[in-house]
Amino acid sequence: MAMSEDNEAIWSNERLAFEVIQTCWWAGSREFVICAGSRNSPLVLQLLRLQHEHGDLKIWHFFEERSAAFFALGRAKITGEPATVVTTSGTAAAELLPAVIEAHYAALPLILVTADRPVAFRYSGAPQAIDQQHLFGRNVERFLDVSVQHHSELDGMDELLSQRFVQRRWHINVAFDEPLVSPLQVEFGRTLQAMEVSSASSGLPAKVEDDEQEMVEGFGLNSATGVVLVGNSSPAQDQQAWVQALVDLAWPIWAEASSGLREEESLNRLIIKDEADFFTDFINQRKARVLRLAGVPSLRFWRDLEEASHVEVLSLAATGGFSGLARESKVLRGDALAALRHLVDLGGEEKEGVGQSEQRVEALLLKYPLSEPAWIRRWSQLIPEGSLVFLGNSMPIREWNLAATFESRRLFCHASRGANGIDGQLSTFLGMSADQQESWGLFGDLTTLYDLSAPSVWDQLPAGKKRRLLVINNGGGRIFSRLPHLASLPEDEQRVVQNRHQVGFEHWAAMWGMDYLQVSARQDLLEYDWDGAESLVIELCPDLQQTEAFWQDEAKAL
Repeated sequence: MAMSEDNEAIWSNERLAFEVIQTCWWAGSREFVICAGSRNSPLVLQLLRLQHEHGDLKIWHFFEERSAAFFALGRAKITGEPATVVTTSGTAAAELLPAVIEAHYAALPLILVTADRPVAFRYSGAPQAIDQQHLFGRNVERFLDVSVQHHSELDGMDELLSQRFVQRRWHINVAFDEPLVSPLQVEFGRTLQAMEVSSASSGLPAKVEDDEQEMVEGFGLNSATGVVLVGNSSPAQDQQAWVQALVDLAWPIWAEASSGLREEESLNRLIIKDEADFFTDFINQRKARVLRLAGVPSLRFWRDLEEASHVEVLSLAATGGFSGLARESKVLRGDALAALRHLVDLGGEEKEGVGQSEQRVEALLLKYPLSEPAWIRRWSQLIPEGSLVFLGNSMPIREWNLAATFESRRLFCHASRGANGIDGQLSTFLGMSADQQESWGLFGDLTTLYDLSAPSVWDQLPAGKKRRLLVINNGGGRIFSRLPHLASLPEDEQRVVQNRHQVGFEHWAAMWGMDYLQVSARQDLLEYDWDGAESLVIELCPDLQQTEAFWQDEAKAL
């Protein structure tokens, strides 16, 4: 690495900025999301200069750090490479915490570069001189603290990247001296060097150890009834190999909307289409076992497993290596696909048609055509084939799982399910939508209110592509009315718990120059020219009484 020649020599701010950017570049970062300030100006100016020399270096700019970090997360979800967020010092750096928490639990790459005041200012209480060391704790894989006097931590980062299982989730804290930028050195001339870096892995070893082999065989030879749960973001590599293994296993499958398998035609006969009906019976069986793939599932049954110790649980390809349960369960950290094939060899069990009927849900959708679930069914049929669909937490995910069509329409569904927070959902969606021909984001009203500044990036996104933000406005967090411990609260307390409001989104759309459509009846869909505007906010106002009646009838039927 070039810097090792004069390790610990005093560098200029300009050189320090360049070497930090070079480290990010070697990590595969080609997109830099900057929140410009005074303290990070050496980094910003270096990036602006380097952008002219490197056509594949992309700069996005934000005025608000939390949205910036979630936008970078969206880019990472699409590209598989880390985007780098560059902030100034002080509380600006702290705004990145929600996004890096999501990246940690979703096992996504993300690089955070935070500018800092000179080292001498630490612990002084001087303006914007907060303690930025290890600010993100265990949510990052590597923390580097560098300054113009001490920068040896940058040494060896290229060697680290040549190793396997590097997740590339880093925090680089950069303490710049005064003056921040020298007019004589602003043209500090170096060119970013390329380095071949192998694709990031999940950080889990590929080999299946002997004890894990025994774990798989013990699970596979168990005679209990089995079911497969596929969570958020099923393995992208060897997708068809996973599908074929599941076909051969022949267990009933519940697939998250964002798993990529829910509408897989070859799995259709195994897909569970009535979650509540199937799992109400399943969890009451004396002997049962659950095979989980990918992320932690969103369905209620997964939470019920905390108290169902008689159900054996084995997780394969677990996102981030997390079990997703507080109770005892097994997590295989080796070659998950090989383990699944071994389960097939041990003997599958044919469960033709079990739990697959969707007649109960269909009847409810027909009975309450203006309820939220019925609208979700309608949108799942209306969204053009091949579109990207982003489901913001958490009711849109649950309602899509329940009510969306099971027809194969080649929709690419995504969601942020790492930490299950509502932070930055719109920003993540916009980051994912940048290069897509048509993208739809479905969000609750409170989720939208939580990220109102997200569209500030709109004029930087490529033109000629359609982006639709569908906001389900039911006047608050109605999901809380369905939780057993909150459902019976008095009306005045319900208003507080649900954060009820009377906010509309028409003026918010106008503020950012987006077209607006309010929908409360099916006729509204027929009258709109869907080939028109590129940017569109759709405010969906479902019938609250029909929605409440839908959920009440749905609960009574079980």
